[in-house]
Amino acid sequence: MIRYKPKTEVIKDFSKYNVFEKKEVFIVREDINTGVWIPSQLSEYLRVYCNNDAPRTKDLKARTICNFINFWLDKVDENKDPDINILKEKGLYGLKLVHAAKYLNYISGSIENQNNYATVKKKESIIIDFYYYLQNKGVTKGKDAKIETKIMRKKLANGKESKKGDLVKISPFNEKGSNLYVMFPPKNPTAESGYKRRKPKLPDMKTKIFSLFLEYVENEAPHIAFQVFLQCMGGLRCGEVVNLTVEDITVERSKNRLFLNIQDRQVELFGKKTSLNSEVKFERENQVVFDFNNRLMHVMDRHLKTLANNTKVKCTKKNNRPLFVNEYGKPMTGDVYRKLFNEMRDKFIDWLEDDKPSAAKELQDYEWSTHIGRHLFTNYIIKMGIADNSLGEPDAKILAALRGDTNINSAMAYISKKAMLEAVDRNIQRLSRLAVDYDELLPQMSAFRNLSDVEVD
Repeated sequence: MIRYKPKTEVIKDFSKYNVFEKKEVFIVREDINTGVWIPSQLSEYLRVYCNNDAPRTKDLKARTICNFINFWLDKVDENKDPDINILKEKGLYGLKLVHAAKYLNYISGSIENQNNYATVKKKESIIIDFYYYLQNKGVTKGKDAKIETKIMRKKLANGKESKKGDLVKISPFNEKGSNLYVMFPPKNPTAESGYKRRKPKLPDMKTKIFSLFLEYVENEAPHIAFQVFLQCMGGLRCGEVVNLTVEDITVERSKNRLFLNIQDRQVELFGKKTSLNSEVKFERENQVVFDFNNRLMHVMDRHLKTLANNTKVKCTKKNNRPLFVNEYGKPMTGDVYRKLFNEMRDKFIDWLEDDKPSAAKELQDYEWSTHIGRHLFTNYIIKMGIADNSLGEPDAKILAALRGDTNINSAMAYISKKAMLEAVDRNIQRLSRLAVDYDELLPQMSAFRNLSDVEVD
């Protein structure tokens, strides 16, 4: 049985003056029975249309395309759908828009799949791009397989349109009554619609709960305490944490901070097996980690001592000593760390229920995992003014640098929220002052009114 799969491999790039290694994503055809695979020509889609994408984004697009093709391979095996006949005859050359529409309706199914609106729309966009690629290659032909396009100008901040337009691909799946119409999941699902309402993501914790969280992790989960502290006090992503080695830490005890060298060491630490939770999104040096509660150095020292005394750790190579290991002494992957974090999270919520049931209920109502550390770090440095410029205002460039972002768009979302909240606070304070001033003026206004009455009379 043949199935299409995405595969990430480390390759040598000879395109520049110096040869260097990089991760590349391929689409392969694998024989499920033997495990033997060969690269598919569809990998050209990733190379041409996704050349500037990060490996994680390429993997998402490759996975979407593979799942789409495998869906129709299964339909061919079942031999029940009438639209498989042209695929059995022509293969990919027989793909029509109706095949994409049926697949999108399948993954939109309320009971079987539980994909939300945003997920299906993202996959729709990828499949439309894929069809456009096949169209330009001459693989698919005819009106019933064609993706229409148009030139659209962007709206500028001043209300005008840009002089240069962008090529936009038009979705053929939005016209009601058409055989291509896709019933997308509702944007705001309800129980009546048959869709599970997904929990919203936890954006932040109250300062007191944040402190209790760090205290609980230090005392009750020492096996992952240093990882959690690095995320909450340095804004690290899950993959960035597990790719660290002992030599990547530079300590400044006098200033209560650390600096980290963040590199993608998956091949060195984990071999060729990779995971999305173990990837480093952006490599960088001197990522600062602040000591928010005066416990960071203690947690680090305890962790390094435990690591040094761990007889199961076999790695002795200099500059390649993993900072975090699993129960077997091998480098801890992002998947393992995420599992341990989620176990700790559930125990923390149970622990909160005794003294702070309302806080426990709030944490239960939200979805959160390792990435919450990055949110907590971001919100904390904004609240404490660490990301302020010389005028005392939150600066998106400073925040982006502290977060390890390559652009300021992600940071801007936090800055905008902070600015809005500050404006609300200022208005409330001003109204409060006006109310106080009004109360103080009441006796004077009463006396003035009495005086005026006397003069008139």
